[in-house]
Amino acid sequence: MLTQLPFPECIAPTEIPKPTHAFAYWAKKTAAFHFTKEDNLRDPETFNRISWEGLKGNLSYPSETGGTDLRKPRRQIVKKARLERLSEDSKIEDKNEVTRRR
Repeated sequence: MLTQLPFPECIAPTEIPKPTHAFAYWAKKTAAFHFTKEDNLRDPETFNRISWEGLKGNLSYPSETGGTDLRKPRRQIVKKARLERLSEDSKIEDKNEVTRRR
């Protein structure tokens, strides 16, 4: 049964990454982590690298971050990101409308 909840138009479908490794890989790579409590990784950098490799395969791990400090101006950053997303979604909708008219 599909949900009947109304979803805002601004929520675009996202692609769910598919792991490039089997269960045995994940079990071996994450054996040192204890998932008994959320956000208790003790070594989040290693966990991030394991996750990246497991989801992205051979794609190089990012060596640099964007450098934006998300702690202080979070509301402004989120607002800007939403506006950019809406703008991109609008461009996609416009392109799809042109395609449909052809």
